[in-house]
Amino acid sequence: MFNIVENRPGQKNRSLYIIILCFSVAVILLLSSKLGEKLAEIADEKSNGEEITSNISNVDTNNTNNITEEEKSMINSKIELLFSGNKIENNMIKVTSLQNIWSSLFKGNISELDIQKVLIKSFTEKDFTTYKLTNGKFANEAYKTIVDDSLSTGIPSISVTKLNDKYKLLTGKEMTKFEDLSTGCPSYAYDSENKVYLELAGCGGAGTLGQYIYIDSYNKSNDSITVNTYVAGISLGVEAEIYEDYYDDTLENQNSKIVKTTSVNAFNSFVIDNTNKESFTKYSFIFTKGLNGDYYFQSIKKD
Repeated sequence: MFNIVENRPGQKNRSLYIIILCFSVAVILLLSSKLGEKLAEIADEKSNGEEITSNISNVDTNNTNNITEEEKSMINSKIELLFSGNKIENNMIKVTSLQNIWSSLFKGNISELDIQKVLIKSFTEKDFTTYKLTNGKFANEAYKTIVDDSLSTGIPSISVTKLNDKYKLLTGKEMTKFEDLSTGCPSYAYDSENKVYLELAGCGGAGTLGQYIYIDSYNKSNDSITVNTYVAGISLGVEAEIYEDYYDDTLENQNSKIVKTTSVNAFNSFVIDNTNKESFTKYSFIFTKGLNGDYYFQSIKKD
């Protein structure tokens, strides 16, 4: 015998309510999912837009990779002028003399005369003319005597115009000082009457000394180019001494220690490169952009 279960009216309504409730929940979940996807798309689009804006606003104006080969060549030629026309080879420039005229470049507050000294040493024999004038005027009487005694053989001379041309090429400015230039061997007497510098023989100093400059990198900004370098001082006597900083014989090198001592012959193969540059002192050579688009020497600072 079967038991018949009676469906009461309240139970039937309850079942219908549950079905409607489940359907509503499903619809809400579906709509929520679609809305979430849409909001995610909008957020992603907004995020991408903000990222692009951020990238534009954070463009590095000191990008080290945007210097052109033409600009680099221009800057290198100015550095060679600073070191008396000596050429850059394998990212290094080497200068030596019986008198250290380049140490002043690393001390800060470089004077016009400091620059004139290194520039006048960049002239070669073909740049000079023979001086045989008798009306010259000299601030130093000793120089006048030397000139008078040497007139018969002729004295090599460089005009103010030629020196000023190099000075302007390097600095973008005209010379304002005109004085004797003591550069060791030779030195230069200034004839104020004829506006020329006379090359006078006579050497001083017991050994060869100078600086080595290793060019490590170039940084360009909107209106300047900075050349990052490492500098070593050198002194050549019985042995070759290599210093951690520029060599300054007037201070007896009190502020620099010897990194390496070697024979003079072995010294000829010495180089600064990526393997040993950290043993030497960092300096920045700063060139600023002129109105004509050229870059001119501004300063050297110790890093």
